[in-house]
Amino acid sequence: MGRSLLRRAFSLRNLLRAFLLLLTGLAGLMVAKAWWDSRVFSGYDPRLPLDAKTLSTGELGGFSTEKIEFTGLAGERIPMRLIRPQTAGKAPCIVFLYGIGQNTRFFDQIAPIIAARGFALAMPEQFQRGERRSPEVNILQKIFGLRERSSRIVPETRRAVDVLSQLPGIDPDRIHLMGASYGGITGCAVMVHEPRFRSVTFIMAGGDLPQLMKALARRYRPESPVLAPIVARLAAWMLEPFEPLDFVGKISPRPQLYLNVADDELIATDCLDALYDAADTPKTKRLYAGGHDSISQEVVVEMLNDSIRWLNDAAQN
Repeated sequence: MGRSLLRRAFSLRNLLRAFLLLLTGLAGLMVAKAWWDSRVFSGYDPRLPLDAKTLSTGELGGFSTEKIEFTGLAGERIPMRLIRPQTAGKAPCIVFLYGIGQNTRFFDQIAPIIAARGFALAMPEQFQRGERRSPEVNILQKIFGLRERSSRIVPETRRAVDVLSQLPGIDPDRIHLMGASYGGITGCAVMVHEPRFRSVTFIMAGGDLPQLMKALARRYRPESPVLAPIVARLAAWMLEPFEPLDFVGKISPRPQLYLNVADDELIATDCLDALYDAADTPKTKRLYAGGHDSISQEVVVEMLNDSIRWLNDAAQN
């Protein structure tokens, strides 16, 4: 009986040690995560040389285009496409942040529409997209890659504004942001960190990252009812510092336009509404027909034209 009690005491002691080690590990993880989160938007320094160069010129829809390259973080070169309107003097400019699965090829689809309305359009290539893409092997690499992409989008967009502010023919006092889907979600943090943007248009962008991650997991991994929710929670935890609801209320007093579709199959209505409700005035919301991935070219044109009209009206008020 004495030996049994002794064995039990040792077992309880080992269990207590394991529990304390677990608590210590979790505490260390949380401290490390907090430090990591505090540095997510670091790296921007306006004193660093941009070394902007025009790599090529062309024509699109009757408007002149350029491919410009400039230095981003840690000396990495970032390509950016630019179209200019056929107007005299300095033109206003829109910086466009595209969606999660897109790249600067989307520029060809929308650039002539915007240039025809008297605005220049700049579209920098995002980390891990287009020319900057590198292979991703597994789901953890994808999550870490998305975090790094979301982290870089703020300082890299600010560098793009530095370049545009120095270009002849671009009005540095009339630079606006337009973000679609993922570009709108991360655009909330961009707006807070970059005061030179005069206004912002959010296209099909929502808030509440845990809810958004759950929806994405259900859509892309419906065959994994157990693993998908775990991955969604991990992704939401990793992306916590980019929660748009934490930033959107700080954009005011700059004007905000929210353009959504009635049948968004990717971002739930609650998430779309949450972002708009968290924003301060002045803000405007409009609704269009169609879905997120099934949006028609006609609706895209309508959204862009409405956004340009809104920008012109805002400039007169």
